[in-house]
Amino acid sequence: MIKCLIWDLDDTLWEGTLSEDRRVTLRPGIIEVLRSLDERGVLLSIASRNDHEDAMEKLKELGLAHYFIYPQIGWAPKAEGIRRIVSRLNIGMDAAAFIDDNPFEREEARACLPGLAVYEAGVYGQLPDFPEFQAPAITGEAGRRRELMLIRAEREDAERQFPGMREEFLRSCSMELMVRPARQQDLARVYELAARTNQWNNGLERVSQDVVRNYMEMGDKRLYVAELKDRFGDHGIVAVAMLDLLEEGLAEIRLFCISCRIEGRGIGNAFLGTVLELLQLDHPELREVRCGYKSESRNRPALMLLKLLGFTLQERKDDFSVYGLPLPVSYLTPDWIHVHSPRKATEPVEERNGDEVERRVISLVAKLWGRPEVGPETVLLGGRGILDSVTAVQLIAELENEFRVVFDEDDLLLESLSTVGNVVRFIEAKLN
Repeated sequence: MIKCLIWDLDDTLWEGTLSEDRRVTLRPGIIEVLRSLDERGVLLSIASRNDHEDAMEKLKELGLAHYFIYPQIGWAPKAEGIRRIVSRLNIGMDAAAFIDDNPFEREEARACLPGLAVYEAGVYGQLPDFPEFQAPAITGEAGRRRELMLIRAEREDAERQFPGMREEFLRSCSMELMVRPARQQDLARVYELAARTNQWNNGLERVSQDVVRNYMEMGDKRLYVAELKDRFGDHGIVAVAMLDLLEEGLAEIRLFCISCRIEGRGIGNAFLGTVLELLQLDHPELREVRCGYKSESRNRPALMLLKLLGFTLQERKDDFSVYGLPLPVSYLTPDWIHVHSPRKATEPVEERNGDEVERRVISLVAKLWGRPEVGPETVLLGGRGILDSVTAVQLIAELENEFRVVFDEDDLLLESLSTVGNVVRFIEAKLN
């Protein structure tokens, strides 16, 4: 499924070359194509060799500028611009596409960006009919996706400009998270979220609408959703969890998925922690909850979230693992998130917080955290940790690149990653 289509401009979006003649004209039917993709939730952007100010002025003149998010217009290679767009949107390269009239530009993008879908400009009118551009469901969130991404961009800009610590910025966001059982009107959004989410999706399972409906209606199943609001706007439903009540005090999380739009704020911990608390309130006889995990590099944040919540490996076969958590269990919600639920509406509890390998690890952590106050005792994960599941995965990627080591699934343990000192000892063991 394509989540973002990136357009060239000259002889692709419009006919003509802007730098040679400002009297360029839109290609026939292009407005209808843009509108159709935008309404079904496909994000649009630009990678073009042009003067940025001239191109944006022309897009505004044509009434199209508002369609494009994070446009990359300049004289750098288009592949670099595409990579920046994908990074800003926090999607995989296999969820992005590029359309261009120039065969050299298309081939360079293919060669430099494995997974990227690339189209010749002449097919632009057919794009809305291609299967990869079909929305799993037309929802309110799909129609607002561009708006929601702009809200996210506004929050990111505000965070960059915020003069204080990151925790202080998060508190200033006034996040309100409502965790509740799903309703019939949520069906399409639940289905869409399960179909679109990769990073925070434990099983990478694409469930049907009939399956979703069963989890709403059957007595031995539970379906929870989370709605998020903050001072930047209403984000709608951003998280889903589907659970089965099994025999002998056992429950199983079949699927959880959390929108990548709200990564890095602790929402995943707050959502799944609240779901487990609600489950225990309704079923105090439960003694254990299990969750399957399909191992792929793109959904490592889902695994880190399970481990942050205390789940431990029970069994593994090929690329599928089962993690378990003994019950009862309780969680402390980060003090910047106000959680509400049908059985709970309380204010969250605040969580208080040498050698060459050590120096390099400290440097990586400080860069990722954005603060210099890092030492061997700095807590990375857990209740007082400075990282969440997304930034933990980013750190792992940085460590793998810096030290040329590989973190296997078995290596992703809280013991080895809980503090800077433990990471240093883990890296040293890997290098030896």
